[in-house]
Amino acid sequence: MLKEGLLDKFSEKGYLISSDLSMENINYDELYDYLLKKYNNKEGEMFVIDNDIIESFKNEFTPKLESVAGFPDINTILEESSFKKTTEFSSKIELKPKIIAPKKDFRGDIETNIEIIKNHTIINKKKSISSFISHYSSRFEKIKNMLLLRGDIKDIININKVGDNPVSVIGLVKHCNTTKSGNFIIELEDMTDTINILITPSSEDFVKTSLIVLDEVIAISGKKSGRFFYGNKIFFPEFPEKERSSSKEDVVVAFASDIHIGSNMFLEKKLLKFIDWLNLKKGNEKQMELASKVKYLVIPGDLIDGIGIYPGQEKELNIPDVYKQYAKFAEYFENIPETIELIVSPGNHDAVRMAEPQPPLYKDFAEPIYKMSKKINILSNPCFVNLHKKDDYPGSNVLIYHGYSFDHYIAEVPFLRKYGYEKIEYLLKFLLDKRHLAPTHGSTLFTPGSDELIIENIPDIFATGHIHKARIDKYKGAVVLSSSCFQGRTSFQEKVGHHPEPGKIPLVNLKTGELKLMEF
Repeated sequence: MLKEGLLDKFSEKGYLISSDLSMENINYDELYDYLLKKYNNKEGEMFVIDNDIIESFKNEFTPKLESVAGFPDINTILEESSFKKTTEFSSKIELKPKIIAPKKDFRGDIETNIEIIKNHTIINKKKSISSFISHYSSRFEKIKNMLLLRGDIKDIININKVGDNPVSVIGLVKHCNTTKSGNFIIELEDMTDTINILITPSSEDFVKTSLIVLDEVIAISGKKSGRFFYGNKIFFPEFPEKERSSSKEDVVVAFASDIHIGSNMFLEKKLLKFIDWLNLKKGNEKQMELASKVKYLVIPGDLIDGIGIYPGQEKELNIPDVYKQYAKFAEYFENIPETIELIVSPGNHDAVRMAEPQPPLYKDFAEPIYKMSKKINILSNPCFVNLHKKDDYPGSNVLIYHGYSFDHYIAEVPFLRKYGYEKIEYLLKFLLDKRHLAPTHGSTLFTPGSDELIIENIPDIFATGHIHKARIDKYKGAVVLSSSCFQGRTSFQEKVGHHPEPGKIPLVNLKTGELKLMEF
């Protein structure tokens, strides 16, 4: 039966509800909003609500669980045919939306453990031209050593020693372009000299030229003739194959970025459903069993919407004060279970400097978050942590990066541009093989000095946000993932053609290695 007073509210709109209809565990306000959105009948007409409509409503307002199939690695996607063989999010599991009583939360029996491996803080030091020289010199030396560890690059010499014999050179890409005749020319620079390299379409690795970006460090094998060095093979640092270790404890890590507190497009209902699910108050038995395994929640940036991020943003804020935005964030996330440990890092909308690495949230702005009673780790962007290390388990290494550089590579690299933000997992693999989060100068703002965006440590999980779409995949034994968001489509996103998919949460099981998406 409808609660007292609500029957008139439904009747005024012409919605007729039969007395024998199954209305168990129905939120009537949500049902009313759903009917207005889906079945806004004309004035004076009657609309009969049947069991099919109620089931449709339940399915939309209950979390959905998806299993994830794999995607090809960065080398196979060079072939056009490989794209046709991929299967996105297959084996979808439809779960019954019945809400059951919360079970006892056993998460307190398992202790969390977080080891912070890299966390960047601000060093107040004057920057000069020498800082940029130091920046790119450190990049060259570190990635050169990664290339040397490959073991399959022969006869490596400095560029100033190149003669007429077949050799290999390692350098930073200073310039590159394709000629009218279809040849690819690279100007490569090391600490001794520069060299012009020509790669013809008949070369063994010509297909890899489409993956080369400015300012990255690569190796090329070939032979000098006249004024050109004719390249044949191209070597990237590449992400190494790794074996996955399994936790003895059945523990899940959840990832939820781009909350955007303060935006008038903030999706409060979806966030509250997510928090209710973590508290074992939402979902069916299988979904709640999964929630009971979540011990870590990682939030890679854009906790708030900020102020002055893009032109006209002030018109799209319902909390035009960053202090109050952070206070509201703390208010929401204070309600997650005590047994879940949080890791938060900033993004380009947060009230910290834009240059990367971004330091942890400033305490002056985000004091309510620092004062939360939860176990919370407030770290930099990027940062690197180890989760759940125990005597019998080395833990899972997690590289956390918000993803401000992503827009550049989606626009500039041909095969990434072709699939855009719909296949962001390809970009994550691409950057892992570059061993750098933003190799091209200008792809993100950065602080010169020692290059802190190099991927030196090998992650088990590469976790990102920024694009407002959830994707999760495996690559060479590691997990690559992007969280979605809790914000609707803004006017700025409409202008640039972004289509958010809010309310999707990637989940990684540290025991089984199983990957899932929860949709709220």
